[in-house]
Amino acid sequence: MKLAKNFPIPFPVAKFLPFTE
Repeated sequence: MKLAKNFPIPFPVAKFLPFTE
């Protein structure tokens, strides 16, 4: 899931959510 690509995350939620992949 490239959710991170769909919406810009203003906080390091990528560390908690594996959406960065």
